[in-house]
Amino acid sequence: MNRLKALFIILIPSLILVAIVTFGFLKEDKKNIGVNNNFALGEIPKYFDGELIMEATSGNEVNLQKLKGKIVLIDFWSSWCAPCIAEAETLASTYDRWNDYDIEFIGIAIWDTEPEVNNFIKKYNINYPIVIDDFGQIAVDFGVAAIPEKILIDKNGKIVKKILGPSSSKDLNNLIAEISENSLDLSIY
Repeated sequence: MNRLKALFIILIPSLILVAIVTFGFLKEDKKNIGVNNNFALGEIPKYFDGELIMEATSGNEVNLQKLKGKIVLIDFWSSWCAPCIAEAETLASTYDRWNDYDIEFIGIAIWDTEPEVNNFIKKYNINYPIVIDDFGQIAVDFGVAAIPEKILIDKNGKIVKKILGPSSSKDLNNLIAEISENSLDLSIY
């Protein structure tokens, strides 16, 4: 009898916790799905304040300080991450769509190898700079919790959106247009 009572004392609160967490994930709030509008608002981390120049796989330097005046989307991903693979073509096509505007994408491959990253770039026709974050330090400095995760930085160098998980082309285009002075007709997407 005491074992049964102890089991119920542990089981009931556990089931309630699981129900609450499940409800939170299934909640239909279409306006903010996958996008956290409050977390990580603020300045670019000091790590990127011109003190460190990253080298892209192309051999070119990437420095966020020099991108002030542009909207920047930073995508944290890995070639072995299934949601990142599913989102790769979306990011490549979204970048190509915005390429003529003051918008830059930077991909940061976390805990990945150069051969795998280069294969990924070729396979998905990625035209924006990719940096390899061997030890995940850049991701840690940006507070990345999981991949894929994207951070949108406005023209003043302020983080204005953090996108958790994969995104659709429509969502990405709408978010970029929302913070861009260059409003495009997004009705066809």
